[in-house]
Formats: sequence, C-alpha cells, structure tokens
Amino acid sequence: MVAEGEQASRLGKQPSLHLQNIQRLRKETERDIEKLEDALAQVEMQIEAEKLKAGIVDKIDRDAILEMAKKTFNKSPKEGIKYLMENDYFPDGGTEAEVANFLYSEGADGKGLLKAPIGEYLGEFKDFNLKVLTEFANLHEFSGTSYTDALRAYLWSFRLPGEAQKIDRMMEVFAARYCECNPGMFDHPDACFILSFATIMLNTTLHNPSVAKKQTMEEFINMNRGINNGGDLDKGLLVSVYESIHDTPFKIPDDEQGLGYMFMNPDKKGLMVMETKKGWSKRWVVITNRCLYFFKTIPKGDEAPKGILPLEGLVANNVTTSRRKSHKDTDFYMEVKNDGDSKLKSCATNKKGEVVEVKQNSYVFRVTSEQDLKEWIDCISANVNQSENAFADCYQKKLYSAIGQQARLSIEIEPEAE
Repeated sequence: MVAEGEQASRLGKQPSLHLQNIQRLRKETERDIEKLEDALAQVEMQIEAEKLKAGIVDKIDRDAILEMAKKTFNKSPKEGIKYLMENDYFPDGGTEAEVANFLYSEGADGKGLLKAPIGEYLGEFKDFNLKVLTEFANLHEFSGTSYTDALRAYLWSFRLPGEAQKIDRMMEVFAARYCECNPGMFDHPDACFILSFATIMLNTTLHNPSVAKKQTMEEFINMNRGINNGGDLDKGLLVSVYESIHDTPFKIPDDEQGLGYMFMNPDKKGLMVMETKKGWSKRWVVITNRCLYFFKTIPKGDEAPKGILPLEGLVANNVTTSRRKSHKDTDFYMEVKNDGDSKLKSCATNKKGEVVEVKQNSYVFRVTSEQDLKEWIDCISANVNQSENAFADCYQKKLYSAIGQQARLSIEIEPEAE
C-alpha cells in the first residue's frame, strides 16, 4: 500500500507534467497549422497554373493572376515573382525592368503590395535582385525635386531592411539616381550617400522618445563637414534638411497598412507570461522589425497588438531576484528595460480601445525553460544591435572613404543617446 505522503507527492507532480504536455501539443499544433497554410497556398497556385495550361484562363483572368501573385508576394516575395513568371504574366518573361515595374506600380498606396516584402526582395544580394533594385530606383523621377523630398519618396516606396549591407546598397542606388537627376548638386554621389545616412540618423535622434540628447542644427552641420569630395556642402542645404526633418519626421511604410505581413515572418514568437499590476498574465509575444508586440491571444488576420515596445536602446537580462518569483521554482524570468535609469516608453490599448502611452521601469516575462529564456534574450539583443548599428556603420564606413581617417578624427559626432 502506497503511503499517504508518497501518494501526495506523485499527485503533486501530475499537474506539472500535464501542463508541459499541453504546451508541447500547442507548439506542435501551431507548426502543423503553418504547414497547412503553406500547402494550401501551393495548391491554389497549382490550380491557377493548370487552368492557364488548359486554356481556361482568358485575358480577364490576368487580374486574378495579379491578385494571387500579390497575395503570394506579401507572404513570400520570391514565390510571388516566381508565380508571375510561371504564369507568363510578363510579356518578356520577367526581365529586371518588368519585375521592378511590378514592384513600383503595385507597391503604390492602395494597390495591395506591402512595402516590407518589397524591401526584402530588393535587399537580396543575388545578381538579378541587384539589377531589379537599380531599375526600381530609376523609376523614381527626382529631377528638380528637393533632396529631402526625394529621400522621403524613396524611403516610402519600400521598407528598409535592418541589415547594414542591404541598407548600404539601397542607399547607394538612391544617391546615384538622385545625382543623375540633379547633376551638379553634389560633387560626387558619395556625398549624397553620406548625407542620406546622416539624415536618417537625424530623424532618429530628433523623434525617437528613447533618445535623450537631441541633435542640434550646429551638430548636424559639423558632422557633415568635408563629405562633398573633400569640401563642405552648401550650408543652406544642410539647414533645410535639418528643418524639414525637425518639423516632419519620416513616415515609415506599413504603419498604416495591414499588420498581417508584419507578424507573418517574425524573428521570434511564442507564449510567455508577463508581469502586470494585477499579477501574471499570459501573452502571445512577437518580435519583428525591432519591436516587441504582445497580444492576449494568437493574432488572427490584421488584429492589432495589445501593446508595442520599441527595442531601441533596451537590454534584456535574466532576472533571478526573489521578488520576481512566482509559485514555481522551475520558472525563468527575463526583464526588458532601458540601458540606463530612465523609464521605458511604450504604448498599449486601454479598455476603450484607445492607444495610450505607457511609462514604466521595465517589463518582466516568465518562461518555463532555460533554453527558451536564452532564445528570447538573444533575439531581443539582436534586434537592439541591428537597430542601433546599421545606419551608423554604413555612415562611418562611407565617411572614412570620402574624407579620410585623419579628417574623420577631427570631427566630433555626438552619440545618439546617453
């Protein structure tokens, strides 16, 4: 006969094992759903292709091919372009110019092609994609357009990826195109290239709430000395750029488009338990585009997140203090906070559905395994580093080549944040 103490011990372990099995089953089910969605999309594409081969598709159905291609492209850019080529949508079979024209025309506001996957496709380093990028930039008409307006238009036609090498190539193509349309404005395209990065970083320092020290006009002018083939740019140009960005920040593509693509291919997603004023609450967390989003449940379609936390300037650490512990000794804790003493600035939706600003010292999340904790911390750290370093790395690399290391050392560039 089993002793009462031993029986109670066994019963105490059962709920924990049962919960782990349920969590494992949930993850397996989510993976199965993703596989089924991909399989369904492939079947739909095959059906359309067979209809075309059988002569069922007429000229009117070119619109159906286009709509299916856009839907596919928003989920997988490579597959979207492949679908158009396989269905003979392009008269010349899908040249670099034809693909660029598709991205440019269908990426216009309201046409249905999302800006983020456009940026993903243009950022690939394959020869074909690089040629498409050049053709895409050449579709922009910048003649007689102010530098700032041209940069705004270019950055609105797609969403910049986070990798420094991709940003470098995309902005290099912009500089070449702008100088081609406005000969004589810059002594060399490198000057336009460097100024474009300085402008984007200026936008961050002026309008990102996590940046404490705002760059002044004098600092902006000083940091761009000597970039025009060894000489200075016209001061009036730099003043106009500063004033334009100061008055009107860059608008980031996809902010007002559907949220579906944003959460379709995240860097990481999963269930965590978040500490709130009322205790601990389960949240579905998604990390993408250098932000942490959390939902009450797994989002469906274009469902808006419950809260958004920009990751710029933040750090994620393993927390082991006793005050963070829940009723289980086997849980692990992660704290996300500013890399300093200032409060976090995030946003959330209240009970009325209104978006409100939230200021608090940190966010604390709870997970059930040490490996899961490490993956979340690594993912957040990667997003923070990507956001902080990409533009600065590209800017300084080109600056060295433009004015030389010795000249660079004499220019004081203020840090983005303290």
